[in-house]
Amino acid sequence: MIHLELIKKYEGTAPDTIVFKSKDACMNWNEFRRETEKKILFLLKHYERNLPRQASYIAGNRIDLLPWLSALATLGVPVTGLDYTLAPGQLKAMNVAIGSELVLVSSRTVCTNNVATLAQSSTMLIDLDSLTTEFIGVCGDHVDVQACIADAGLPKRPYRAVGFTSGTSGAPKPVLRDTPFDQRRFAYFTERYRFSDTDRFLSIMPIYHAAGNGWVRLFLSLGASIYIDTFDSPVQARKVLEDERITASVMTPVMLGGLLESFPADARAALPSLRWLLIGGKHLTARLKLRALTSLGPCLHEYYGTTETGVNTLADPADLLAHPDSVGRAYDGNSVRVVGPDGRAVAPGTPGTVVVDSYMNMLSYADGNAAELRIDGRRYLVTPEQGYLDQDQRLYLLNRTQEPGNATNLYRLEDTIRALPNVGDVAILPFKGGPAPGLACALSLKKACNDEPILIEKIRTLAALESVTFEKCAVLPAIPYSPSGKVRVTDVGAFLM
Repeated sequence: MIHLELIKKYEGTAPDTIVFKSKDACMNWNEFRRETEKKILFLLKHYERNLPRQASYIAGNRIDLLPWLSALATLGVPVTGLDYTLAPGQLKAMNVAIGSELVLVSSRTVCTNNVATLAQSSTMLIDLDSLTTEFIGVCGDHVDVQACIADAGLPKRPYRAVGFTSGTSGAPKPVLRDTPFDQRRFAYFTERYRFSDTDRFLSIMPIYHAAGNGWVRLFLSLGASIYIDTFDSPVQARKVLEDERITASVMTPVMLGGLLESFPADARAALPSLRWLLIGGKHLTARLKLRALTSLGPCLHEYYGTTETGVNTLADPADLLAHPDSVGRAYDGNSVRVVGPDGRAVAPGTPGTVVVDSYMNMLSYADGNAAELRIDGRRYLVTPEQGYLDQDQRLYLLNRTQEPGNATNLYRLEDTIRALPNVGDVAILPFKGGPAPGLACALSLKKACNDEPILIEKIRTLAALESVTFEKCAVLPAIPYSPSGKVRVTDVGAFLM
C-alpha cells in the first residue's frame, strides 16, 4: 500500500476528500493519515527496532485494513494477503511457509472459532474485529511520527515481496520477488489510460490477491478515491457502479457475467461513467466479451497474466471486437513466446507452451524452484498454458492442462457447452478418479430439468468433435469459485468422485 509520505501529500491538498468508501463506512485523507500513524507508532512501540520480517493478513475487503497495510509498507515490512476462505490448516501452513511474524485477521470472516490456530504460537495475531484494537487508536495524535521512525534507527532491509498462487487445484505456492516493479507498471498504465486523481475506482476483487491489491495501490498513488466492496450480489455491484459514478474497475469473468445479467438484454452504454473495465484471471469467452462491449460500450479491456509473471498481455476494445478469441498482445516490458516440447520457439499459428519474459517475473517459489528456460539469452518463465501466437503476435489460449504438446482447444469446448440451452456454467478440469488421468466436465443449470441424461450425452458428443473424452460428466448445484474468480478444482473433484 502507499507510504505515509504520499498520504500526507494528498492530505495537504485535500484533507477532507473521501479516499475510501464502502456501504457502511468512509475515510478521508486526514483520517487515513491519522490511522496509519497510529499503527506505525504501535508497531514501533511493540517491536522497537526488531520489526517483523514478514506479516500477513486474513480478511475480506474492508477500510480499516488499509491503514495497517500502509503502516507496514512505510516501515518496510513485507505483508502478504491470504485467501480467507481457505481451511484453518491451510492458512497456518501458508503463514509458516512465508515465516509470518505478525498476522492481521478478521475473526468474523475466517472459518474457525479460534484464530490462534492460524499461525504458530510465537506469532503475534491482531484481530481486526476485537475491541482490543481500540487501544491501538490511543497512539498517534500530536506526535511527529516520521521523527519517531527516524529515531528508531530501523535497519535497511533488502526488498522482498511474497504472494501466493490461487491454490484452487492444490496447496497455494509462495511466490517470491526481490525486485519491485510498481513504479514502471503504474507509470505505463497511467499514461496509456490517462488515469488521474479524478478517477473513482471500484475495488471489488479481493485485496488479498495481487489483482485486487495492485490496482488499489495504483489508484491510491494518484490520489484517486476508492470504493471498497465485495461481489456478494451483481445487483449491488451495479448499484455501486451507478450511484458512485465509478470510472474504473477490475473484475473476473464470473463477476462480469453476473453484472451483465443484472441489465436488460437490450441495454446500451449502461454505465456512462465507467470508462475502463479490466477483465482477467480466468478464460473470458468471446460471447461474453461481445455482449459486454454492446451493453457497456468501449470500456472493456482484457489481460492475461499469472501470479508468477504479472500482467503480460493487453487487449483494448478494438482488439476484442476484431479478435475476440485472443487475449491480446504483450506490451511494454513483456515478451510472450510459444515453445515446443524441445523448449524452442515455434512458428506463428503453431500450438505450444506459453512462456513469459517480464520485469514482473518472480524470482522463484519459496523452495527455490522455478520452471524457466533461456531464449536468446533472456529468462522466460514457463506457464501452465498451451496456446499459440498469430502473425501479429496476438496470443490465443487453448487449455491449462500443463501438458506440453496438448493442442486441444478446451476453452472453445467450454464455450460451446456453455452456449447450450439451460447451461448456466461449465468447468472442464483434470480428473484423477479413473485408472489413468483424464478430464471431467462439471456444469450447472439455469433451472432444474428432467432431461439431464440427454444433455450429458449431447455434451459428450460435442467433446468427441474436439477429440476429447470425459471420464466423468455431471451436473452440480453450482460451480464453486474462490473470491479471486478461480474454479475450486479440488471441491469440484470431490463432488465428481
